[in-house]
Amino acid sequence: MESLENKYQPLDFNQMIGHEKHKHTLTKMNSEGYFPQSILFVGPPGVGKTSAATIMARSANCQNIVDGAPCLACKNCTEKNFAYIENFIPSDLKTLSISQLEDLCSAPVYYKYRVVIFNNIELLAPTHISGMQKLLENNFRHTRFILLSNHLNKIDPSIISRSHVFEFNPINPHKISKWLLTIAKKEGIKLTESEAFRIADISDGSPRNAIKKLEVHAFSSRNGC
Repeated sequence: MESLENKYQPLDFNQMIGHEKHKHTLTKMNSEGYFPQSILFVGPPGVGKTSAATIMARSANCQNIVDGAPCLACKNCTEKNFAYIENFIPSDLKTLSISQLEDLCSAPVYYKYRVVIFNNIELLAPTHISGMQKLLENNFRHTRFILLSNHLNKIDPSIISRSHVFEFNPINPHKISKWLLTIAKKEGIKLTESEAFRIADISDGSPRNAIKKLEVHAFSSRNGC
């Protein structure tokens, strides 16, 4: 059985809750075909950074993008494993060979862009900062970088200065509560407004935390707990 977290993973910015200003800016960038060399998404865990990164990658390679949103129907949008996305953590830089780095920056065979996502970029070792700088400052025609971090103040300033920075804040619990009620109605989960707000209020502004708590609530309700 598919988890609620996976089932309601946003596929475009219209499905994301909160971050209205960022969604507007990123959608406009997509509609104009503008994808900066490096984008940095910063904010606490579970507020939408990874979702936004995946949406940007999908939009960049969508064959039929409409009004800045991926069509979700073309081959690139529906590809299960997203071959155009490379996911790394900073420690991976220690093991990447020169040929692997060159491959990252080479033109993908079937897609417009190869999108490289680095999670927890604040953990980048000082010895690898210069290497990351070189990756970000070279104007690669077919490669784009999206950096994710929970702590802006822990990122080397040289990385920040080479990136377009978007700060993601915790989501208002009222917005999360409304979202939970919508999901509960679709899934046939018994959930009152007060229960929804209580879940949202203890989720630290994180939709990811909230939907996990909703799943626990649903299980408890079915079993009479």
